Amino acid sequence: MPFNNAKCTRSRSVLHPEDATKSKRILLARTACPTKMANSDRRMRWMTTAFAIACAGIFARLVSLELTHGDEYRAEAGRPTVKNRVIPAPRGRILAHDGAVLATDRPLVSLALAYRWLQEPADPHWLRAMARSRLAPHDRRKAVRVAEEEARINEERADLHQRLAELCGLTAAEWGARRRKVQLSVEEIAARVNERHNAREADGATVYSSAEADDSSDDSWLGSAVRKIAKALFQANVDPPTEIVVAEEQQDHVLFEGLSLEAVAEIEGHPESYPGTSIVRGASRTYPAGTLAAHIVGYARPPRAGESPNGQAGVERQYDALIRGKNGAAIDRFDRRGRMLASSIEREPAAGRDLVLTVDSRLQSSVEPLLDAALARRITTDAAASSSSSGGAIIVMDVRNGAILAAASAPRFEPAAFADRDAAAIDRTLSDPAHPLFDRTIQMAIPPGSVFKLVTALALLDSPAFDPVKPFDCQGYLDSPEGRRCMIYRRYGVGHGPVTLRDAIAESCNVYFFHHADSLGAAPIADWARRTGFGERSGVDLAGEAAGRLPELSADQPSTGGRHPRHTELAESLAIGQGTLTVTPVQIVRLTAAIANGGRLVTPHVADSLGLPSDPGDLPSSIDAAALDIPPPKPIPGLDARKLELLREALRRVVTDPKGTAHSAAGDGLSFAGKTGTAETNRGSADHAWFAGYAPAESPRVAFVVVLEHAGDAAATAVPAARRLVEQIEKLGIVSGRR
Repeated sequence: MPFNNAKCTRSRSVLHPEDATKSKRILLARTACPTKMANSDRRMRWMTTAFAIACAGIFARLVSLELTHGDEYRAEAGRPTVKNRVIPAPRGRILAHDGAVLATDRPLVSLALAYRWLQEPADPHWLRAMARSRLAPHDRRKAVRVAEEEARINEERADLHQRLAELCGLTAAEWGARRRKVQLSVEEIAARVNERHNAREADGATVYSSAEADDSSDDSWLGSAVRKIAKALFQANVDPPTEIVVAEEQQDHVLFEGLSLEAVAEIEGHPESYPGTSIVRGASRTYPAGTLAAHIVGYARPPRAGESPNGQAGVERQYDALIRGKNGAAIDRFDRRGRMLASSIEREPAAGRDLVLTVDSRLQSSVEPLLDAALARRITTDAAASSSSSGGAIIVMDVRNGAILAAASAPRFEPAAFADRDAAAIDRTLSDPAHPLFDRTIQMAIPPGSVFKLVTALALLDSPAFDPVKPFDCQGYLDSPEGRRCMIYRRYGVGHGPVTLRDAIAESCNVYFFHHADSLGAAPIADWARRTGFGERSGVDLAGEAAGRLPELSADQPSTGGRHPRHTELAESLAIGQGTLTVTPVQIVRLTAAIANGGRLVTPHVADSLGLPSDPGDLPSSIDAAALDIPPPKPIPGLDARKLELLREALRRVVTDPKGTAHSAAGDGLSFAGKTGTAETNRGSADHAWFAGYAPAESPRVAFVVVLEHAGDAAATAVPAARRLVEQIEKLGIVSGRR
């Protein structure tokens, strides 16, 4: 193979006669690629030169910065660290219509400590960094000096915890328990984060190993280069897993709430003596009335550091944007060791607006124990009811505008438990099988039973072929004694005899409605149910309202009469409020109010007005209901005065007629009208008991509903509760306009 003799003269100069043969082989090997080694040497020289030039440039830049900006940078390094802090705004109060305070804020000052200062034992990396930051530059490399400074910092930590415990009025054991609780929580978070991180790292290493195995057959220089680059990129996967520092390890954690003014003055007056310590100003939501109107008021989530409480239920949630207010802003300054130097307020917080409810606290205070007593009587008298976890609801509403004067749901919960983070009380509430957080006034959708016969009556009165005064002879059952019967027949084996529409409503005759529903069909009844607000939400200003359910009508469902076997059962069950039909108490009281007020559907609401804003330019200056956007009443299509008068007379007879299902509540000058309903449930459970009415009977002012889950016969359970309710309404002067 030819080669350049000039480039190989040095190789030939080392040959000796006695090694001619051996040297010849070496020479041939060296001259096989004479330019390869020369090129490698040249590249190495270029790389060394480039690296030297880069280092020289960096050094020159450092010298330039030192000469031109050295003093400026050193001054900047000595300046304090500035942190922005949010000052939570106090929430507005929630007031009853008569001025009783149902929810308010109380100022709350808390003590918070940086995690590294409360951690036990101290994190070694943080401890070493703190020690080195306190030493002069020439001492930072001396292990003895660093160890001495670490010991001094640990002594400061122990002394700090002792003084903080005394300021908070806690024993050393109590203070230590709080520290351990926070540390355990942070360690659990860090462990979960690092576990997921390490799992992803392991997956990446597996991918790299598989790729390396797949490319091992490629012996080309390109394949080798790819494998080396991949190995360099994924080298961290084969090293010991790295530990991620989570945000909670770099934050301040509240260890004590309700710090005294003396303790605040001590800490803020001597910030250098309390490293890692901060004062957190906020507010605690309190509920002075306890469980009164708990489902209406709701509760607010406890605030985190630098935040305001957020409403989570009831009007606390519904009107959170109005109640919350505007947070303020503050600036804190710290030195390089993390000690606070100064704090200044940039913007004062603006309190939220007060919310005045339509609820009368006096009536609410009477209604809740009344409901509890009715449920207690049900439990002691009905074995089937006592075996199931259930509750009840009562609503009292102004028939003119839909203002809810009282709304009780049982069982209730303690709002303060959620505001105070009472873990034991919260756990009891959440695990209670009766579901105390469930607002039965607006969320409980169950069959209405005979109360729904008012809707069926409207559908019948709208039919040209129906005669409301024509009697129908009730023998206690429609076709067979085994099915489609009246309650009176189930109990006594007799029927109601000849009954008209008024009689059928007053005496709650099922057979009358079975008979006419067969001729009418289900479609007209469903149509009037929609007109009167069933199958949709009422629009009450409380979150979580249920819409209930209307039966699905098939495409071939006849719009009028006829005994059709496929549709008879649906029409008959719908006519008496059974089957798949479900309604809520607020829908029933809305229907009752419409019958009482002349046929107008109101929008139930609990918010009455807003207090003046702390910032007049923030919200409208008016304090009436305009800002609450409550829709006005709307007429029910097709509901005329003739139909209303017939229904009102029938509802009065429910109470005044000796055969009326609520006649036991008559007397003593009480004036009210209404309808009972006993709704069948699944086998093994007692029936639901309803009573919906209004008072006074002649000139209605309020509508009300009483519903008791699994209470049995409404005449024996819901009606006595309704009577006591009317007594309280009259006693407080609500029906006479003295409210």
